[in-house]
Amino acid sequence: MRTLALLFVLTLALAVTSAASADPSGPNVQDNATYTCDGQQVVMNGGTLTNRSHQAFVVGSASIFVIQSAVLLTPEGDTVVFFDTAPGITDSITCVATTNGFTFTLGGFFTPAT
Repeated sequence: MRTLALLFVLTLALAVTSAASADPSGPNVQDNATYTCDGQQVVMNGGTLTNRSHQAFVVGSASIFVIQSAVLLTPEGDTVVFFDTAPGITDSITCVATTNGFTFTLGGFFTPAT
């Protein structure tokens, strides 16, 4: 019985240690990107490359940016709409990042939504 109790305590300690030291930057994580959101600089990360959700994690915060639309403007002037799940919404926050002539625009809101 004593051995079983010791094994349980060791297993619990390893589980808690593993969860606390988990590295969220695994091998498929995208690079951080700095966006200007309604005049304020915000660093966000889309998570892993296989993440198909419409969210970006705000670096250094518990907040998440829920993306309702994603649009890319190319240097040639072409517009690519990746998705627009909330057409007609007018009170969303607009976040813009420009890199190498490409302008990426996200529309959405930060959690917790107020």
